[in-house]
Amino acid sequence: MFDIERGIEYPSAEEYAIGDRVVLINEFPDGNPDLVAGSTGTVCDEPTGGGRVQVCWDDEIEGGHTCDSRNCPNGHGWRVDPWDILPGCDAGVDELEIAGESDTLDFLCG
Repeated sequence: MFDIERGIEYPSAEEYAIGDRVVLINEFPDGNPDLVAGSTGTVCDEPTGGGRVQVCWDDEIEGGHTCDSRNCPNGHGWRVDPWDILPGCDAGVDELEIAGESDTLDFLCG
């Protein structure tokens, strides 16, 4: 999927592998108040049948799960759409508009 406003191509869910680091670029996927732009995590399972990416987030989140017990502590797992995340902190762009504000990936990823 290509995002015209941001000028980037999002990887499909199938392009992520277990162990890949990701950064969240959209606020509150599925209404989860604990997942904010800049949250980081690790892909913890194969993509779901619906094309979603299962991520074990670094911080515990409301309603989080265990990624089907795939080395993810209870409360850290959450499935997101592939356009909610980018791989690691090297997304191939210098700046993104995230949650309505322009931020650098260096700022988001620390």
